[in-house]
This record gives sequence, structure tokens and C-alpha cells, in this order.
Amino acid sequence: MRKGLILRNGLVPNSSWHKRVNHWKLSFLSHNIVTEIYSVYPISLKVNKNSPDSLKRILYFHAFRYFLSPYLILRKLIQEKPDFILLANGGFFEFFTIPLYCRFAKIPFVIDMVDTIGREHRKKKTSLDYLIIMNKRMFNRYIASKAKVIFVISSTLESYYKNLLPNKKILRSIPSTVNVEEFALAASKSTEELGNSVYEIFGNTDIIKIFYAGTITRLNGIEFFLKVLTEILSEQKINLKIIFAVIEGEIANLIELVNDLGLREYLIIVPPVSQNQLPILLCKSDILFIPEQGIEVANAGFPGKTAEYLMSGNPVITTNFSDLNLYLVDGLNACISDIGDFKAYKYNLQKLLMDKEFRSSIGQAGKITAEKEFSHLNCALPYVESVHSYYNNKS
Repeated sequence: MRKGLILRNGLVPNSSWHKRVNHWKLSFLSHNIVTEIYSVYPISLKVNKNSPDSLKRILYFHAFRYFLSPYLILRKLIQEKPDFILLANGGFFEFFTIPLYCRFAKIPFVIDMVDTIGREHRKKKTSLDYLIIMNKRMFNRYIASKAKVIFVISSTLESYYKNLLPNKKILRSIPSTVNVEEFALAASKSTEELGNSVYEIFGNTDIIKIFYAGTITRLNGIEFFLKVLTEILSEQKINLKIIFAVIEGEIANLIELVNDLGLREYLIIVPPVSQNQLPILLCKSDILFIPEQGIEVANAGFPGKTAEYLMSGNPVITTNFSDLNLYLVDGLNACISDIGDFKAYKYNLQKLLMDKEFRSSIGQAGKITAEKEFSHLNCALPYVESVHSYYNNKS
């Protein structure tokens, strides 16, 4: 049985991306490959981003991490002697020893990329932005160029790396994952287990609950959604609440936007829950929406919670960004329209709000899509095939 080492950088935040990485391990095992996930952060640290002292601590911690990570990774590789390495994104400073080790040990390494350099699109860049941009560019030049295969989660990323590294093999990976059994178990639990009465709103069946969970990097898609909803509510009275569970981002700007549109009575902001608890809220909502957060950034990546949204059995409304249209069909397993198509989006949202049977039909079809396309048991299959191909050709 072969064994591999999955390397990721950073702390383990409350994100679907890190859950996707964890699903790889289970998927590899189902294909008779043992893997270990190793984070280059030498310690675990919780910080309060609103505290200057905590921010100072994490700044020092990052510097400490970058100083030690090459040594820690090299030591781990010598100890474990893996048959292959899978890099989950990353930067040059953390991973520059990888190509050297793999060349010496004669083993392959592959890379899974989930975005471009998002900070390049910022109008006002800080010194930290420039440092991170340099780190990613050096990663592409000196590490990605040496990988056996670069896996990407979107057609935009595929084009980006084919232009950047025309002689490199670029393949698609599974962009979003869900553990079907684990999700069902979590979804069966009550909101009382969340330990906060604010979540009781999800148990109110007299109110249509429109829910979004995640970060708010930009308000693009959210603003569009709210403007469409404003027009609908100006035409008819609907008993609904828009519920946000924001991990981090522009909450103040969101509240300001809601106030400007006259939607304050409809807005509820609840504390984010852990990834393991998120299915409780998703399954007790009525409509889930996925907003794009800037075309350049959005198209490069893929909305990570798509699989979980669909798995909830509740209808998803979104616009056609990234490669969502490869999995979602308007009126069949989701409501999806072109970015900026106000009329089509309004039609979809209005139908979801007014037609309970339509909501149920769309939601159940979406659930079937999640089970078929995004099951965690198959999410490592592209990497498995690549590793087998390397060793079959070698022999």
C-alpha cells in the first residue's frame, strides 16, 4: 500500500477548503492509499482579530512559521519517506524544499491550486500584499513548474496555468466535497445543540428563511441579490428573513447596504458555526444563495460550500460564475442566471419565494447532484490516477 503526505500551509480555519483537504485523506484510503495531512504551522494559535495584541501575536507567529517551515517540512519528509506529496496550494517560502527533496528521493509531487493571486486585484496594496504576491509568483516559478501535475478547480485557473506554464500538465480536480453520511448525521440534530437562542429563528416554519454562510470579501453578488429582493418586496408582502452567518469580512458594509435599501427589518446576522454544525442551519433554511464576490476572483476559484448547499435538499439560487454551470442547470437542480441579468434572477427568486413545491423539487434534484458529483469518497481520484500513472510508467 502506497503512502502519501498532504502538505497545507496555515492554521485550520472554519472553512470548506480545509474540510475539502480533510476529505482527501478519506478518499485516498478508499483507494488503498494511506496519507497524512501535515500543516507547516508549528503550533496552533487562536487569535482575536479585533485585538491589537492578538494581531501582533499572529504577525510574530507568521514570521516564526516562515522561518521554521522549510526545516520542519524537510524533517517530516525524511521521517515519513512518502511515495508522493500533494501540496494544497501554498507559497514559495513554505515549500521551496519540496522540489529538492522529491528530486533527491525520486518521488512525484502534485499541486492542487484553488485560486490565482487575489491580492493583485486590490487597488490599494499594502507592504504585506506585495510580499504575499511575490511569495505566490515565486511559488509558480520555482515550485509549480517542477510539479508532475498541477490540478485546478476552474477553467479560469486552467487557462491561467496553461498560459503561465505551457509545457506543464494541467488537470481538473473536484472543486467542492461533502461527506454524505456525516452531513446527514449532523443535519438530523436540533438547533438547540448550537447553544445559542439566536438560532431558534431556523425553527420558525412561518417565515421563509434565505440563508448565506461564509466570508464576505466583496459585496458584488450580495448587493445584486438584495436589490432584486428589494424590488420583489416593493411589489408584494412576503414574510421572510435574510440570515447571514459571516465568518469574516465586510459586515459593517453589509449592514450599511441593507439599511440603504430599506431591508433592515428582514436582516438577521447570526454567529458562524463550525463546519461540522453547518448542516443543521443549511437543512433548516428554505432558500440558499451563493453570491459572486468579484468576477476576477470568483471565476478563478469555486464556491467551496456548493456541495453542502446542494446536499441540504434546499434550493440554491446563484449567478453563473466560476464553473457552476458545469454542475447546475437552471430550473432543474438550482436557479442560476447570468451575472447582471436582473430580470432572470428576479424571476427565479420570485418563483422560489412563492412556490413551495418548486423549492422542494429544485432542492431534491440538487441533493442528487451533490451525491453524484461531490461525494468525498471520489474527491482524491484525480490525484490517485496521477500517482498510479507515475509508478506504472516508472516500472
